Amino acid sequence: MWNHFLLLKLPVRNENQIKLNFLNYRARFHAEFPHEYNNAISHLHQALHTRIVGFTESYQQHLNNLLFALRQDLQTIIGNQLMHLMKSISPFALHAPLYQASDQY
Repeated sequence: MWNHFLLLKLPVRNENQIKLNFLNYRARFHAEFPHEYNNAISHLHQALHTRIVGFTESYQQHLNNLLFALRQDLQTIIGNQLMHLMKSISPFALHAPLYQASDQY
């Protein structure tokens, strides 16, 4: 990235002329064009922050969707289990007191 900035700003013919005595392209660009360097760094930080916020919001939305689906699924599962646990009342059970011996009362 920094080498592209240098190529746009400086009339150079080879890589040695781009770097001169600097360790890397970034160091040269920072030394030659500190204002543009700071603007580029600021722009990169803002872009990174925007991407992080976007990813965070997207992640939160996915979690909310999963939690909503999980609640709905749990509600359905628990309802089905409760319905299967309830025994159907047989007609004999409703009229059981009629068929019991009188000495049991």
